[in-house]
Amino acid sequence: MSEAEWISEWFKKAAEDLLAANHMFYNMQPRLLEIACYHCQQAVEKALKGFLIVKGIEPPKTHNLNKLCLMCMEYDQLFGEWQDTCRELTAYAASTRYPDCVEITDEDTYFAIEEADEIYKFCASLAKSLQSEEEVQEVQEVQEEEEEEEQVQPEEEPEEEQE
Repeated sequence: MSEAEWISEWFKKAAEDLLAANHMFYNMQPRLLEIACYHCQQAVEKALKGFLIVKGIEPPKTHNLNKLCLMCMEYDQLFGEWQDTCRELTAYAASTRYPDCVEITDEDTYFAIEEADEIYKFCASLAKSLQSEEEVQEVQEVQEEEEEEEQVQPEEEPEEEQE
């Protein structure tokens, strides 16, 4: 699998988590609030990790969105806007999967879905623009190498005709 395909897989999985969260909140009765919030946390985790992979960083095996957000901030300070949200969503990584979890309201879930969607779009947009820049740079490098090879190769002399 190419690096571009690997990155695409991270964002595809994040989008699937968002789809699941939306379905559980908007289409199911009763609403599955805890599980929807869990999928929001997962979507953001995968989007942040996808961005790190674009930057050539192997993401750590963590569910701590704040830690991942801080790592992303090293490359783009705009991630700072998402720090508080990442801190809040991190709680949904584990607490929502067990019977003794905190009570989650419709408002909590709505907020989680909206914020997760915004962070996903932000990460995906940055990743796409960075991948495009890298592709352009790779094409330019190949073109430069081809030009250098053309300059280095001696011109062939025409062969004399034999009679």
